[in-house]
Amino acid sequence: MLLDCGCGITSAVARPTVSATDLSRADYIAARPAFERKIAKYRPRYLAFLGKPALSAFLNQRDLSWGLQQATLGGSMVWVLPNPSGLNRAFTITMLADAYRKLFEAVALRAHLTTEKE
Repeated sequence: MLLDCGCGITSAVARPTVSATDLSRADYIAARPAFERKIAKYRPRYLAFLGKPALSAFLNQRDLSWGLQQATLGGSMVWVLPNPSGLNRAFTITMLADAYRKLFEAVALRAHLTTEKE
């Protein structure tokens, strides 16, 4: 159902880990070609990364902001969202809800604009 909405869920790195801190920059760089093939196959409108490490490695950019990025991957618009893991105490529930709401509203607005054009 998510793919019908132009969305999907996947991992940037295919191997399981206990925590994202178990992954190195080299792990993300090595995983990028497989990730890009997946994006090319499914062509989502949006990619939302939970946390910054994967996208930072994929784009070779150290300083990413939260939210919508100027860069795209495979033609998909890219968002960086705070990870809602209980281990992430830097964000309150209000901050998390606000970040996710902004993505939701952007997706809803684009869907509305696309529907109006048809």
